[in-house]
Amino acid sequence: MKKIGIGPSGSPFLGRSLVAATALLGFTSVHAVSIDTFVDSFAKLELTTIGDSHCVQTLDSANGNDDMVGLDRDVCISFDDFHGIGRGSVSAEVYNNALTIEAGNGTDATAYVIWDSNGGDGAVNTSGINPAVNMVVNGETTLNVKVQADVVGSTIAITFYSRATQSSTYRFTIEQARVLLDLDKLLDHPDSTTGGGANLTSVTAIRLEAENFQQSMDIAFNLLATPVEVSNFNVTPSGDGMEYSWETGVETDIAGFVTGRCDSVEGLVGCEGYTWEDAQGSGSSYSSYVNTTGTGDCGMVVINTQGELETDSDGASVVYSVPCP
Repeated sequence: MKKIGIGPSGSPFLGRSLVAATALLGFTSVHAVSIDTFVDSFAKLELTTIGDSHCVQTLDSANGNDDMVGLDRDVCISFDDFHGIGRGSVSAEVYNNALTIEAGNGTDATAYVIWDSNGGDGAVNTSGINPAVNMVVNGETTLNVKVQADVVGSTIAITFYSRATQSSTYRFTIEQARVLLDLDKLLDHPDSTTGGGANLTSVTAIRLEAENFQQSMDIAFNLLATPVEVSNFNVTPSGDGMEYSWETGVETDIAGFVTGRCDSVEGLVGCEGYTWEDAQGSGSSYSSYVNTTGTGDCGMVVINTQGELETDSDGASVVYSVPCP
C-alpha cells in the first residue's frame, strides 16, 4: 500500500485528519473510540518535596460534555528523589489537548493516569467503568499514541482491564527525543497479559503510566480503525485492458472504489482509464475492468459517502496498488 496526496480527478480531496490524536476535526475516514479528549482540564499540579505524591481527579462533566471513558480521570504524580542542583519539582497539567508531565533535571518521578470512575484515590478500580466500554472498532483496532519526550528510553505503558482478573498491556518506547512520535499497536497484539488478556469489548478500567520518566513528556492517545479492510487486491491482463479484483472485510460509510493505471502512483503521474465501482457492503467481492494497458502501477482508491478519499491516522490519502502486469 502506498500513500498519495490527491484524488483520481487530479484535484485535492479534503480528507479529514486527527488533532492531537484525540479530537476529530470535521468528517474523518478514520473511525475512533475516544478515550479522553483532554479538554476536561485541571489546575496545574506541582510537587516540590521529595517523597510527596498526589492525585487530582477530573470529572468527565468538567467541560459540560461527555467526552471521556468512564466518569472521571485521575492524574497521579510522585516526587521520588532528586540528584540535581538547586530546586527539584514534578508537575502535571493538561495543555493543548494533551497531558503534559514535567520533572526538573535530576528529578526521579512517577506519573500515571487512571480512568475508572473511582473517586481520585490513585488505585485502579478494575470494575469502575460501568457499563463497560467496547474498545473494538470494525474488528481490527489500532492503539495510537502521540508522544513527545525530552529523553530517550522512557516507556508509555497502557493497560486495559476487564474486571479484576483480566488485563492487556501495551508498551511504547521513546526512541527519539524532542520529536513528536506517532506510535501504533494493534489491540490484538498486547505486550503482556494477565488472566488470558482483557476482554476488549468490555473494558472496565484503563491505566497509563510513564515508565523511567525524566524531564518533560506530552501524551495523547486514542483507538483508531480505518473504515474499510481491503484484501486479495489483484490485477490480471484481460483482452485490451486489465481486470482488477479485491475483497473487503469491513465497509463503513463507503460510497465506492476507483481503479486505474498510472505511470506512478506517487503523485499520480500519467494516470488513465478510471473506472468506478459502487460499494456493496462488508464482506463483498469486486471485479473491475480498466480499458488500458501499459507498465506502471495499477491502483485503487476508496471514496466515502462524503466524497472524500480514504486517509490514514496522519491524514495522508491511501491508494492500494500493484505493479501492472
